[in-house]
Amino acid sequence: LAAQVDGWAALYDASGAVVAAAPEWAGRRAARLTADVQRLRERPAPASSVVGGTANAEHPENADRVELHSLGTSRRPRSALAVGTAAAPGTAERYAVHSAIALLTLTTERSRSLHEAGLRIDGAVLRMLLAGEPDHARTVAGDLYGGLLDAPFRIAVAESPAARTRASTAAQSAGDTAAETGGDPLGTLTEVVESAAARAGEAVLVVPEGERLVVLA
Repeated sequence: LAAQVDGWAALYDASGAVVAAAPEWAGRRAARLTADVQRLRERPAPASSVVGGTANAEHPENADRVELHSLGTSRRPRSALAVGTAAAPGTAERYAVHSAIALLTLTTERSRSLHEAGLRIDGAVLRMLLAGEPDHARTVAGDLYGGLLDAPFRIAVAESPAARTRASTAAQSAGDTAAETGGDPLGTLTEVVESAAARAGEAVLVVPEGERLVVLA
């Protein structure tokens, strides 16, 4: 895609981190757009925005025009595409961008289905561990979590602000609760933990349980 638009392209994961970029130097430029990618993900899919495109004497490397596109059809897209060019893409370049978005969206949706299936396995394995059946848990998991289930591990539990609010006062209004939760904090935390573990090459078990998030690492 980068060659077809005579510019650069980058792919971001759910946390806004760069997972691939072309050419190689584009990774540094793409990393500066993490905040813009995170803002894009708060908008309903499909969403897009344009950043840059203005001259900056202090940072001339940021003078390119960058299009950001969310990928996927879920309420919170799990990835995004950035395309940087010197000027607005022409007809041929625009076709290349749209084709890339379509292909990446198909790939993302397939990955989402696999991710949801993985969540069901994660939940089953965690319930076996908590029920005192580690051997059954290892049998079900196989090599899915590497050596995570063979070594001493830690369990961390995160609770949503809404749950804490209800625990402290039952009189909290629904409007106030929505304002405090800030959308889906546990969903965001799940994505951040999984993305960080993937980048570090470490196995982690993350299981949403209602208004709690259980992390085994």
